[in-house]
Amino acid sequence: KEIHHKFLVSGHSFLPCDQDFGLVEKQKKFFRDIFIPDDWNKVVVSARNRQPFKVIKMSPTDFYSTVNLEKNLTNRKVSANKSKVEWLKIQWLQYKISDLYCIYYKYSNNDDVPFESVSIAKRRSVQAVETIELNLLYPKGHTIDPKKKVYLLELIAFIPHVYHDFYKHLKTSENASEEIFSEED
Repeated sequence: KEIHHKFLVSGHSFLPCDQDFGLVEKQKKFFRDIFIPDDWNKVVVSARNRQPFKVIKMSPTDFYSTVNLEKNLTNRKVSANKSKVEWLKIQWLQYKISDLYCIYYKYSNNDDVPFESVSIAKRRSVQAVETIELNLLYPKGHTIDPKKKVYLLELIAFIPHVYHDFYKHLKTSENASEEIFSEED
């Protein structure tokens, strides 16, 4: 099992999902009013007739903090073959479940170019990944900047009344105990 993460080079590369984004943008023209996330869900689902896109709604319990995991990692500047790792030039990262403390990388999106590797494990004893407890990233839900909420509420006159509660109940760092999601969730 592997995860591949590709970084695009502007004007020189594309990903298969680029076409999907284009379909969503095209479909957006047929939706006059998009006020809340559920409206965007409808746009995405209707963007493709055959094999419609599947929208997965997520809640605060789906997001985990990686802080405890990061305590076992280090940012190495030298690869396994002793060459300098130029992080900003990397175009393709590969992670393997069989080698959790190693990042495979290459400076190209070319399939024929072999991956290099760098160990990210700390030199001292490393805790087994399975034993690391990951805490919730947003235990009470994600928040927005209070100034952003003020700005959104200034625009509420331009939003149909039926959606006002969504904007009024957005959580900010000042009222993190309030609910961020609509009652429909």
